[in-house]
Amino acid sequence: MSHSPRNSLLAIAVVIAAAIAYAQLGTKSSASKSKQSEVRTAVITTGEVEQTIRLSGTIGAERFSGLMAPQLAGLRSGGGGGSSSGGSGSASTSSASSSSSSSASSSTSSGSGKASQSTNNSAAPSSASGPSSSLGALRGTTNRFGDRSQASASASSKSSGKASSASSGGSSPTSGLGSTAGSLINGSQRGGGGGGDFALVLTKLARAGAHVRKGEVVAEFDRINQLNRLDDYKASVFQLDANVKKLKADLAVAREAHDQLIRSAKADLDKAELDLKTAPVRSAIESETLKLGVEEAKAKYQQVLGEAKMFDQSQRAQIRVAEIQRDQSKIELDRATANVDRMVLRAPMDGVAVMQSIFRGGDFGQVQEGDQLWPGMTFMQVVDPSSMDVNAVVNQVDAESIRLGMKATVRLDAYPGLELPAHVIGIGAMTKPGVWRPAYMREIPVRLRLEKMDERVIPDVSASAEIHIAAEKQVHVVPLSAVFHEGPHGRPFVLIRETGEWARREVEPGLRNNTSIAVRSGVNAGDVVAIEMPPSEK
Repeated sequence: MSHSPRNSLLAIAVVIAAAIAYAQLGTKSSASKSKQSEVRTAVITTGEVEQTIRLSGTIGAERFSGLMAPQLAGLRSGGGGGSSSGGSGSASTSSASSSSSSSASSSTSSGSGKASQSTNNSAAPSSASGPSSSLGALRGTTNRFGDRSQASASASSKSSGKASSASSGGSSPTSGLGSTAGSLINGSQRGGGGGGDFALVLTKLARAGAHVRKGEVVAEFDRINQLNRLDDYKASVFQLDANVKKLKADLAVAREAHDQLIRSAKADLDKAELDLKTAPVRSAIESETLKLGVEEAKAKYQQVLGEAKMFDQSQRAQIRVAEIQRDQSKIELDRATANVDRMVLRAPMDGVAVMQSIFRGGDFGQVQEGDQLWPGMTFMQVVDPSSMDVNAVVNQVDAESIRLGMKATVRLDAYPGLELPAHVIGIGAMTKPGVWRPAYMREIPVRLRLEKMDERVIPDVSASAEIHIAAEKQVHVVPLSAVFHEGPHGRPFVLIRETGEWARREVEPGLRNNTSIAVRSGVNAGDVVAIEMPPSEK
């Protein structure tokens, strides 16, 4: 059977048209696939979406005890005011006794002269006790033993000068107090200080991070100066107590000597009155002389009798001054004893020794042996390693979502692979005061308790914590950037890749976090969604 040329040409035209259509269709399909391949995508999975808040902070201990540098008490420099008053009091009393002795001896016999001499002898020791009492007031000075040489000097002046030495000793408060005494008058201070005998230099310190037991010596300061002060005050109290006893004995002798003056003056008066009875047989001139003698003896007797009251008051004052100086030295002795005890610090509990930072040489560093501290300065902590917490801060915007008891996961910056469970035990009621940040960027302190311990958890290590706010399990997990909205109030939707096109599907969103969102309906596991808007959809 033969075919006509017309039919052959028609068949060829159909084949060519089909080839051209197929070629155009393939070109369109490849262009569509090329456009889809330019959009970033993600695959929907099934799993858990958890909402967390990330905090940063440091490791601390709930149970700890801080050790502070002790506050040492005592006179910082020599208090010369007390000794000068004592010296002047002794001098005035001695002058009064010597003056009464000289006035009485001018018209008495040899017996009254002996009484005058005994008065001068009794006054000298009382004046010597005044300057020697400065021993207790000069503790802690640079010239520590200068007052002992002064005591020997006053003893020599006593034997040579008697009452005159007492007067000269009372006129100058700084006499016999040593080379530095002149600069120490009115220079006494009490309370804090960090120099001289009261310097706090660490000579023994526990190793940082060491485990210590309760009662173990963990720190000790240089005590040599305080031990020297303690020895000096012991000697001072002993000497001043002996001075008080000696002063009482000397003043008792002086009192007896003054009573002898009164009896001597009364005897002179009686003798003058008896002599006056012989006036009728004497001449007129002798009679007038006897009358003048009676008047003079009566005046001197009244004078000495009137001095008895003042003499008693002076005796009590001298004894009281000596007792006050002795008591003051006892107080300083008690303070020196307490200072020596305070300079040895023991661990108040079992735990780990943690050193604090100190500014040294233009930089901060841990406290170490040889550092000089200031009173009241915290230089060490003994922490309980079984009570570690995380002291963190959270932005005040996120603090509203945190509740007590919420679970958290703690990670240490120094050990990236270490994760420890924890829970929230404290949330601050007020924001931390800010200096450089604006008022709307404030932080609230949060405290978390570690539920599991590790030997690598030590105080002052930086850490981060993720607090678990909420979670949805067995839901479709979609990247947060794959959910789009049309307008501020539009329904959320995703773009799922189908055969050559992007299909828009509305979804029901659930819990979200910073990267993912739970989708409750509208998608299936394994769907490929666009995580950015395709150009055709824009």
